[in-house]
Amino acid sequence: MKFTLIIYLLLLVSSNAYTQSVTLKGRVVDAKNNIKLSGATVKVGNVYTRTDHDGYFEITAPLKTLTALGINFSHVGYFNIRLIYQPNHFYDVRLTESSTELQEVIIGAGDDIIKKAIKKIVYNYPNKPIIIKGILRTQSWRNQSEYFKSDALIKAYVPAYDSNEKTTVAVVQNHMDTLYDKTLKYLKHTSNYNVVDFQDIAHNNYILHKIAKKKKFDYLLAGKEIYDNHKVFVINITTRDTSKQYDKIQATLYIDTATYAFVAANTYTYNLVRAGFLPLKMLNYRVAYEKIGEKWYLKETHTFASSELKKESPHTTVDFIRTEIDSINVDKISYKDIVQHRDDVLLINKPKNNEEWENNSRLFQKAEKDGRMERLSSESLDTIKSNNGIANLDNQKIKRQFGRRVFDYFNKDNVRTALGLTKFPVLIKDQFYHVSESINYGFGLGINYRLYKNLFLGFQVNTNLRNDKHINLSTYDLNISNDFILNKNSRNLTFTPYAGFEQIVVRYNEGKVRNNTFKYGLRLSYELTHKKAIFLSSGFNSGVNNSILNTLSITPSHYAIGLGIIFKK
Repeated sequence: MKFTLIIYLLLLVSSNAYTQSVTLKGRVVDAKNNIKLSGATVKVGNVYTRTDHDGYFEITAPLKTLTALGINFSHVGYFNIRLIYQPNHFYDVRLTESSTELQEVIIGAGDDIIKKAIKKIVYNYPNKPIIIKGILRTQSWRNQSEYFKSDALIKAYVPAYDSNEKTTVAVVQNHMDTLYDKTLKYLKHTSNYNVVDFQDIAHNNYILHKIAKKKKFDYLLAGKEIYDNHKVFVINITTRDTSKQYDKIQATLYIDTATYAFVAANTYTYNLVRAGFLPLKMLNYRVAYEKIGEKWYLKETHTFASSELKKESPHTTVDFIRTEIDSINVDKISYKDIVQHRDDVLLINKPKNNEEWENNSRLFQKAEKDGRMERLSSESLDTIKSNNGIANLDNQKIKRQFGRRVFDYFNKDNVRTALGLTKFPVLIKDQFYHVSESINYGFGLGINYRLYKNLFLGFQVNTNLRNDKHINLSTYDLNISNDFILNKNSRNLTFTPYAGFEQIVVRYNEGKVRNNTFKYGLRLSYELTHKKAIFLSSGFNSGVNNSILNTLSITPSHYAIGLGIIFKK
């Protein structure tokens, strides 16, 4: 009984740790006269308070909300400002009056500071390549019915900040947990390991250039604060998008007053029309840098995405914390190990034994203890287990065994789709009229299913281009092929011999000629990304008889070529 009670208490403490709340303290004053501002509103998400008669405040809010949304300060007659959450920090906030005279000065100053910081990126950040390592946690859940978690040790090759190269990321080790029946899974977890690339705003500065060029951005120099022992300019930015791709963007930028380096940023994009195939209610990126010597290095990144899909409410969080920097042994990551944009997290599986992983798990536990990383509460996980009937999975395995096999087959790289141009193995001429040579060319669509290892069963349909003679030329292929892969450690070069049957059909003036032939050939493909390859094919077929269709003469050429792109699942 005592043992059960102890276990219960431990679980309760653990649960409270993951739904952690934090108390903030600070003071709000007038920036110009240092007058204490009573009644100023301090808001974190849906939680808010007001300052007392001396301008002091105290507010308790969930850590997850604080880190994602920051803290908002407002008062009648003053500019509203947003600040980034800092643990164990006293907030000495200075609000500026929103008079007409000050507005142009404040907005103009914010614009100038951002542009100056962008120009100084090449001086403030590493001017030679580095390798960084760190821990990364991805969590996705939806509607209390599905949960996915991946804890990973990753490394990233970060090129010099004056280089046009892109940051590349590889997974060193990972450990995945799932709480759902895979046959019901339809949400893919892609790109999450690449937050180190696209959230490093000083290197992948898409957002910064968008801010600098957008005339309708509202720049507000909110004042100066202390962040991670550095004095920083605080700039709040808000814009609405006239192209209707999103509703609005809000951002808080922290820029070092001495070096004009970007120290931290918190960006919110609301109501994205499309991200992948999901409309996003809110997408939040947070990034922080650390000064080591004379340069600033990426320290951590955090992502939160809230989506809408029918009655589901998918959410995703991705947290990265840097643990190592190496500027000596800097080797580019091998192409085969690079995590690319469209890669599926579930297929990147690099587990280690429990003893090896234990050292990494301590890093995650420390990050949780420090409030820099969270995971879903025990209550939520129990609800998801209950909703999915995890306790009765043994019975479900029998019923859904076939479904799981089908799902696993299509979820892995077992299906290839090809789209391209083709030259047909026949020549068509009209006895009375000129027929363009283009009639013998067309488009092709093919699909290949893996049978065993590199052996595939393929189907392909080709049809010619639309023409004023209304002559339709089509082929239908069924073949067996085998991939022989060269250059496995880089972009794959693949030789694929194939053989099978082809039916050639010509239609003209409600007449039709059909020929069945044996076809064999070779396809050469070169990988562009993990998901795409360009191919060139040449094929031969057995004899096709000369034939006449109305006024058309159909002559076999026995040779066909193709060019296009292969898409991998």
